[in-house]
Amino acid sequence: MAYILEKISPEDRKKIFADVDEDKQKRLQMRGGHFNNEPDLPWAIDRDRNFYLLRAPTFEARSPYRYFFMHYEGKTYGFRVLDLTDPRVLFEDLVPLELQPALQQEIKAAFTVHKWRGMEFTPVFDGEGDK
Repeated sequence: MAYILEKISPEDRKKIFADVDEDKQKRLQMRGGHFNNEPDLPWAIDRDRNFYLLRAPTFEARSPYRYFFMHYEGKTYGFRVLDLTDPRVLFEDLVPLELQPALQQEIKAAFTVHKWRGMEFTPVFDGEGDK
């Protein structure tokens, strides 16, 4: 199955909390409970494989980065991206070398439906592109 864009339901929120580690649970609850109290948060999900991409709360209100979580192969990886003009993905979690190519492909596939504020977005990883 392919990724589809959906709104995160209350049941989905429980699933996400069950999937992430304690640090990510705390992050999802920060900034006034944004994750729990925002009814229209989208995610790109492939339900058959249980892979998904969602926007994560930002650590600091003034941070120039947008943060995301990608759940892949039973683990949730955090990463950040500056913006459309600098689409480099900076992972916050250690990604085993053998998983990197497949995880990068899944992030790209998920962004084809998730987009960036409604606009097309192709993330760039180390060793790709000019940046």
